[in-house]
This record gives sequence, structure tokens and C-alpha cells, in this order.
Amino acid sequence: MLPLLYLSKARGISCPCGIEKVNCYTLQSRAKSLTKYRPAKIQQMKTQPTDIAAMQFIDSLDNGARKDDAKQLLSLYKRITGEQPLMWGSSIIGFGQYDYPLANGKTGRSLRSGFSPRKQNLSLYVGAGMQQNPHLLNALGQHKKGKSCLYINKLSDIDWAILEQLIQADLSAMDKRYPR
Repeated sequence: MLPLLYLSKARGISCPCGIEKVNCYTLQSRAKSLTKYRPAKIQQMKTQPTDIAAMQFIDSLDNGARKDDAKQLLSLYKRITGEQPLMWGSSIIGFGQYDYPLANGKTGRSLRSGFSPRKQNLSLYVGAGMQQNPHLLNALGQHKKGKSCLYINKLSDIDWAILEQLIQADLSAMDKRYPR
């Protein structure tokens, strides 16, 4: 409510009573009445499935090395998951999906596993596999980790066989948590 009042004052909008003060009772009550009738925003996940073809997205990458790494990851994920790639948002390539419960009783949907060839690094969404198999991370090679992401500069920095095990472990953990 207060931002509306400050916005009104900043734009030079005066109260109908002629007072240009923020603490004017008429302006405050007008702001209260406006908030009563504003519809509630519907929360949706920002990252939704799109109609963009994964290969088309990979071919559009500027960095040649990143493009080659993305193609290798694409074939690896296809082989391990048995799923076809689906673009989530503008830059995430997902394989499979799952529904999860929300606090309000509704359900959300997200990718089961996937990766994103970003400019800075390759982001692999293998959080469940990382949490349950920290020994694999020790043997993986040069990487950074987030809460649910594994960040790799280039595929030549890591052990390919360990990466396969990590993706498989992630899928197994996701299947236990969210059965298909």
C-alpha cells in the first residue's frame, strides 16, 4: 500500500482534497480501496516446457566447444534416460518430468533430469544423485556444485564414466522419490 502512496506523490498526483502529502487520509483510503479489488497473482513456475527443438537450441550456441559438449551430453542423456529431450524455458534441456505437491494442495511440474549449456559453464541438474553419492563427486574431476546443480567448465575436465554413474544415480533417486 505504501509504495502506491509514494508513487502517487512522485508522479505529482494530488489527493482530491487538494493536499499533496503522503499522509493525507483521502489518499490513504483510496489506496486501501484499490487494493481490495486487485486480483491475486497466480503463481506459476517460470521454467515451463516449450516447443523449441533441443538440437535447434544447441546449434544456435555461439561457443563451438560448448556446442560440442552439449551435443555429447544430449546423446548421453538420451541413452541413459531413454527419453526424448524437451526444452524447458529458453536454455534448459530436460529429459522426463515429474509432478510434485505444493503447499496449497496443487501440483507443480519440473524436469526429471537435464542440463543447460550456459555461457559460463555447463549446468547439470543432478541434485538427487549428488546428495546420495558424494563419493562420485570426489572422483568426478574439476567441478563446482550448487544445491541441485553440478557446474562443469568443459567435459574434458571430468571423468565421463563417473558422470554417467552420477546421472544414473540421480534418475534412481528421482524414481524413488517421484515414481513414474
